[in-house]
Order: sequence, then structure tokens, then C-alpha cells
Amino acid sequence: MFVNTMYKKVMSSGDLAAAQIHAFMKKAPLPEAEKCVVDANLQGANETENRQLAYIINEMCKSEAGREVIQTALKNDFQFIFDRSMPNVYGYADPENKLCAMNPAFTVEDLIATMAHELRHVKQFDEPIVQECGDLTKVDANTYYKCLRAMEADASAQECLVSWQLKEQGLPGAWNNFERDFPELAEPFKAEMANSKGPEDIETLKKARTAVFLGWYENGPRRDGYDTDYAQMMAQAAGTGELLEVLPAELKRANAADMIPSICQENGNVYFAKDPAMLDTEHYTGVSATTKMWLEFAFTKYEAVHGEGSSHVSEIPVIDLSRNSARPRALSLEARTAALAVKQEQAADLIHASSNRRDMAPMMVKHLLAARNR
Repeated sequence: MFVNTMYKKVMSSGDLAAAQIHAFMKKAPLPEAEKCVVDANLQGANETENRQLAYIINEMCKSEAGREVIQTALKNDFQFIFDRSMPNVYGYADPENKLCAMNPAFTVEDLIATMAHELRHVKQFDEPIVQECGDLTKVDANTYYKCLRAMEADASAQECLVSWQLKEQGLPGAWNNFERDFPELAEPFKAEMANSKGPEDIETLKKARTAVFLGWYENGPRRDGYDTDYAQMMAQAAGTGELLEVLPAELKRANAADMIPSICQENGNVYFAKDPAMLDTEHYTGVSATTKMWLEFAFTKYEAVHGEGSSHVSEIPVIDLSRNSARPRALSLEARTAALAVKQEQAADLIHASSNRRDMAPMMVKHLLAARNR
């Protein structure tokens, strides 16, 4: 289940080099704070790291939305650490071990945005429908994709909101980075907020967050990256015979419209300002032709045992996800090839490392949910 998985914020290899150059040109030692403004469990390797973690948390708490997700992590007994073991990963939320990890190789502004995104996942983990629909050992691929996409779109909307609120407090760094890296998300948010009548204008804020949420779906390559990760890992599991051992004879199904009231909400107040049934239409549920091929391969043996159509893969539409409709970014063939090779290698490692039914799903999903592909 999701509650036993790790969510990572990563870069696609095509943008990694440029972002690293940008980070290293600006990178100075992370600032330090003498004291954390909240009672956070800081588990740095030394006192310097604890003061650096405290500084990041303190800056994030200057945003109302940022403080809220920090409090959610504290309520769930999360620890805060630095992790340098994955160089292309900004950070991750690991609910199994209750960790929020940051990569100190990146700037404070990047890490604030990372924490906002990852800690939003912590809140999502508590929702029963997320635990159900995000369990890849219980649901069909279409349901899993709907849940994954909604979670990532919502986490991106939270990241945008925290960055915007900090900008409004005179701390523009996180917003400037967000606007640079995610114009398809930042631009519609700004356009909606231009109509705001002030901090008490909740309806405009709902529309702005909804615009970010829907904008997440418009970056085809990023979306396809998530889809392909899942499909390839399921294919790897099918190749080892483990998929048949893990999946039940009848896979559960759910609509995105049933998930949105639980995922896109604050204290029961839903911010999604459109009809959530739109997320069950072809534009939002479709996959690329390549991903569909992987899915068909992955579930061939499953359908041979449980009956034709039992996986429901045939019902998933194929659409063009080759472009970012907001602002395309060039990604070389070499970069795409390298990214695919890394995904396949990691998928194989995870599947081979899983030794029984109980631990297969958590190990697979540790790589599945890259919370952000820049």
C-alpha cells in the first residue's frame, strides 16, 4: 500500500545536467538556524546538519500552507534527515520509516519546495481511499494511475501554494524556481490570482489551485514517465512470475471523481473547483502507445489465468503524450535513452530484491512515484 512506500522528488535526466549547473553556480553552504520554530525531530548526522534542517523548516513555516504540512508531519511522528545517496533526487517522504529526507546538494529554495510537495503526500497517506486505490496489489492499472496522478497533481498544487505564499512574504526564491521549472503550473495559477480580491478571497484561491492541479496533466512527458515506471515494473514482475502471486483474481476499480474529495481538501473543505468527473475522461486517463504496450505485456499471463479482459487494460485509452502542451522542453534522444535504461535497471533490481508477496509492492513502489520530474 501507499503507506508502506517511499515518494521521491526527482529530475528527468534531460534536465538534470542543466539544473545541477544552475545549482552549483549558486550553491553556497546551507544556512543554519540556532533553533527550530516547531518541535521537529531533526536527525542530521551532526549539529550543523540539524541547524541546517531547522533553517529550512523555519523558512517554510513562514507560509501558512507550509506550516500546515509541517504540522501534519509532526503529528505523524516523521523525522527530518539529509540523504545524499541518490544524487538526482531532491528528497523523499518515506511513510514506512516515517522519514522526510532532503538532499543538501540543492539550494534552500529547492528544498523548501521539495518539503512542501513531499509532506503533502504524508497527509494523503491518511486517506482511506488513497490507501485502497494506491495499493497496486489490489486495484487495476487504470485505478492506480488515477490515484497516482491525482496525488501528484495535488502535491504540485501544494508546492505552488507554499512557494507563492513565501513570495508574498518577501521570500521569492522558491517561487522563482517553481515558475522557471514549471511554467505550465505557475502561469495558470498567476492568471487566476490576478483576480483575487485579497487574502480572504477563498474562491479565487480554489480556482488557482485547481488550475495548477489540472496543469499537471498537461506535461505529457512527465506524466508518461510516471505511467511507464509502473507499467515496466509490472512487466518485470510478470516476467518473474511474481505478478500472478501478488494480484487477486478480481482487481478493484474506482473513479477519479471518488478520490478527489479526499485528496484535494483541507479539513474537509474541497478546493477542486470543477466537476471531478472530468478526470475520468480520455484526456486525463489515457496513456502513451508505449506504456499501453508495456501494460499489455505485463498482464498477458494474468488474463490467461483469470480470463480475457480481467485486467481491464484494454479499456485504457491511448493518447499522444509526447508534448508538454504548455511549453515544450527539448530532451535529446540520448537523454531519453539513458533515462529509460536507468528505469529498467532500477525496476529489475527492485523486482529481483523482493523475495515474497508481503514485501513486493513496497519495494516496487519505492521507485514508482517520482514526485517531480524536472
